[in-house]
Amino acid sequence: MPLLLVLGLSFYEASTISLFIIAVGSLSAATKYHQQRRVDWRLLLLIEPLTLGMAFLAGFVADRIDASSLKIIFAVALILSSLLILRSIEEGEPEESGRAQNRWKWNSPRIVLMMPVTALAGGVSGLIGIAGGVFKVPAMVLLGKVPMHTAIGTSAPMITLTTTSGMLGHLTATRYEFEIGVAILLGIAAVIGGQIGPRLSTRMKGIALRRLFAVILLPIATWMIVSAMA
Repeated sequence: MPLLLVLGLSFYEASTISLFIIAVGSLSAATKYHQQRRVDWRLLLLIEPLTLGMAFLAGFVADRIDASSLKIIFAVALILSSLLILRSIEEGEPEESGRAQNRWKWNSPRIVLMMPVTALAGGVSGLIGIAGGVFKVPAMVLLGKVPMHTAIGTSAPMITLTTTSGMLGHLTATRYEFEIGVAILLGIAAVIGGQIGPRLSTRMKGIALRRLFAVILLPIATWMIVSAMA
């Protein structure tokens, strides 16, 4: 999103293209995570349907909201996600390694706790054009006690579905043109990144991934707040 805004696109155009880029990039990553057996498909089928509806609805109404307000929402979402990830590091949840990461203990009440948070993630994703993983991953780790590697792997196909739904909401309602050339070029880059990321993540401990995740989000959030106030 920040890159697209720097290129001169409006927030509404940027959010629609961002959803497209995230969808193809996360689909690319999902194929690799599936090969690594790090996707919990049962968990996905339980918590994703509600998220899809929220993403479409939010995308449909996004262009009725002031762009500066959307930037602030964007920044708050990133800051909150960063804080949640840092909290999970402090709690020191047990780490798993190898393909055993996907074998975590199912707990129905915990899954129920995750559902409203992931539905909210879908709404925020569709509204401002970000990957719902910034909320879904913390929700799975903190509320569901899902190992970090499994949470990241499972979030990839979830994000593909959520962002596609949000993008359709935008395209159904938006008054702005969809810059297909920009979307395709950046989508190709995202597909390549989606193959590289899963390979790198298998070599990193879960805590290292969390720290990296949190550190990346904060400067982007700060930039968005400054942009909104300019």
